[in-house]
Order: sequence, then C-alpha cells, then structure tokens
Amino acid sequence: MIEFVNRHPPRIAPQQWMVEPATRAVLAALSAGGVEMRFVGGSVRDALLGRPMGDIDIATPAPPERIIELLEKSGIQVVPTGLAHGTVTAVVPPRHFEITTLRRDVETYGRRARVAFDADWAADAARRDFTINAIFLAPDGTIDDPVGGLADLQARRVRFVGDPSTRIAEDVLRLLRYYRFEARFGTGDGDPQARAACRAAAHLLPTLSGERVCQELVKLLETLDPIAALRMMAEDGVLTVVLPEARHIERLRQMIATEPEPDPVRRVAALVEIDGEGALALAARLRFSNSWRDRLHGLAPPWPLDPGGMPGPSGVRSIGSAPSAIAIWRCCWRQKAKCREAGSPNSSTSPQLGTAFLPAHRTRRDRSRHPARRASRPAARRRARVVGGG
Repeated sequence: MIEFVNRHPPRIAPQQWMVEPATRAVLAALSAGGVEMRFVGGSVRDALLGRPMGDIDIATPAPPERIIELLEKSGIQVVPTGLAHGTVTAVVPPRHFEITTLRRDVETYGRRARVAFDADWAADAARRDFTINAIFLAPDGTIDDPVGGLADLQARRVRFVGDPSTRIAEDVLRLLRYYRFEARFGTGDGDPQARAACRAAAHLLPTLSGERVCQELVKLLETLDPIAALRMMAEDGVLTVVLPEARHIERLRQMIATEPEPDPVRRVAALVEIDGEGALALAARLRFSNSWRDRLHGLAPPWPLDPGGMPGPSGVRSIGSAPSAIAIWRCCWRQKAKCREAGSPNSSTSPQLGTAFLPAHRTRRDRSRHPARRASRPAARRRARVVGGG
C-alpha cells in the first residue's frame, strides 16, 4: 500500500498518472463545465497497491450527454461505448478514460439491468461487485470509501459489496471473478460468505458463454500464483463445473515453480487430464483461438515430438508445431537437473517435477546428459549422427 499524507479523511499524494497530460486534459474539460468527478474501480485499487494500471475509470453525477458535450468542446475524442448504462470513453493517447454517470439498478436481467441516473456516491458504490473496486479517489487525492474497501485492501480481503448471493445473481460471471480476485489480492483462505454463495450458485455457471468463461480462466491462470484459488474452486465445487478436466493442481504447482514466465496455455495443459481429442474439445468449448487450440493439442499426450531435437526410437524429429511442449519439458528438466547436481532428495523422491510433461521416451541426447554417462558422451553423439542420417 502507498503512504497516506492524511488519515482523516484519508488522502494520498496525487500519483503520476493523475497529473500526466492526458489525465489533466480530461479533468480540465469536465471541470470547465462545473462537473464533479472521481476516479474509481481498478485504477484506484491498483494505484493504492502501487501496482501497474491500465485504463482509468471515472465516475460523475453528470449525465452522459453533458460529458460528451464538454469533451467534444475541448477537442477530445469521445466514443459512446455504453450510453444506455451512462458510459462514454474519452480517448487521449496513450490513455483511455471510461467515464460513467452515477447510477442505481432499477431492475436486473441477469448481467443486464435497467438503470436510473439519480444515484449518489454511496448508492453507486452499493451496486458494484467487490468492496475493493468501490473506492473513490478525488483528483486531489482524497479517498471516499463508502463500503469499507480500503480496510479490505489493506487486509487482503476480497468481499462482495452487500449480499454475495445478490451480487452473483446480477451477473454469474462475478462468481469466477471472485476466485480470480482471490488469486490477485487475497490471502488464499477466502471469505466464508463469498465462498458459500459461490458454492450455492455453481450450477448457474453453464449459462455463461464459453468466451466469458475462457476470459476469466485465462486471467486467473495469468496471475503469479493461482494455486490457492484453484484449490478453493475445487473445494467449492466450482472447478468441476467450468473445467471438469482439471485434475492436476499439484502438477501445475510443480510446473509453476520451474517455468520462466506465466503462460496460460501451458498452465491449462499442466492442469488438465486430456488426450489429443480432449484438447480439441476443450479448446472448442472455451472458444480458444486457432493458435491456442493447436498449442494445447500439441501439449496433450501422447507426445510424438522429441524435445531434444533428435530423432527418437520412432525416428520422429521436432518440427516446431508444439514449441510450448518443448518449453514445458525444458523448464521441468532444468529444475530436476539442478536438484540432482545439488544432491537434493527431490531429484529422486519427486520424479514428477521433471516428468510432468516428458515424452514417453528419452532420446540418446537426453540420456547423455546424465552424470553417469558423461564419459561416453562422444560415443553417444556418434550414434546420434548415424541414426540422424548425417
């Protein structure tokens, strides 16, 4: 958390993104019309945590028509991204500012709602998903926290605003978002009320489109360490609904300890138990792109490629159609080799660390890396050249 310059009311020093030219241009355009505005949502949350942030969300009591008028008067490009919900986007390179009128839900239809633009700041916060997303930040750094999101952010608690079941009923995707937020901001234990609501609503997940499920799963797997959140999903009966093939959380944990950087496709492959046909079916269900489909298929057993680049007993060579399979194998093998060289018991007691995604066979080149075979390495190379045909 960044430091506060004042505690009552809480206030932080204006951050770099709050005073950069793009932000100042938008604030000046709205201020010229006497419009009150505050930053809100993920940009405030990430700024308070000192994390990198992307687009900036702004809330205001002014109606969207007034916002468009003031922005266009100042020569700022405006995109009417969601006028029915009071949202317009101001484009000032390199930033995008999503500006939304304070609102309250009059009637909800799943993820859609009929809204009224007569809410105050507290009423607007009450309709948001999580408390840590309902913190308002004024341009001068003053914080308005109607639902206790600041304390939750400091304690690494992820809580729904109000009744968790109501928030999930408004949009079932919030159920998956909860576990993703646990992976990013939580402690790994979860909020009991939130988890109970997720368990009760898990049967509604099949009503979501494959694209929306995929988006949340990918964002979850892109987090630094998704293991605790995935285990909560398994315990709460959520993982079996959205990804019944996920049977290897421990294998994924072992691979994450060795991988060079997060890769959602590689992590999916480590998590699930599928063959080639199952990989294609899973990719179709989650609406993977063609390239992601092909990569997942290439990572599914049986592995016909030799990650060492040498022909195996069947004479098959690496042809580059599944580079991630090679990456998985190499990052696992590097870690296993380090354990062996250090004399760690892990090299013998945890064979899965190096073989989670090993092919069914090991090539001569692979065997020649073993310390016991270093003396015969020249002979192994001669045999490899003969088998390789040149």
